[in-house]
Amino acid sequence: MIEHIPGANAGWAAAAGAIDLETGEPTPDIPTQMREALVRLHDAGYNGYHRREPYFRARFGPPIETLRANGYSFDFVASYLIALGGGRAHSLEDLRKIYR
Repeated sequence: MIEHIPGANAGWAAAAGAIDLETGEPTPDIPTQMREALVRLHDAGYNGYHRREPYFRARFGPPIETLRANGYSFDFVASYLIALGGGRAHSLEDLRKIYR
């Protein structure tokens, strides 16, 4: 993958263990707690839910709050979710709305 905006695909690179062609080194792994939060968000089946019911908040809220509290940007989270096989365009736009 070629990155035109530095850092735009950092999440994807971390999830995929991508090799940086400039250095020949693999992308550094992220802390276990953050990786687990991203996997929980993916496993919860984030699909751009439109309802704000307590059930959905309970599934998506905690991982999002963990990631936000630790400085993970929307772009990082979105590209990581894409690498995990999730994150359709409309889903990511809805995630953007709540990832403030």
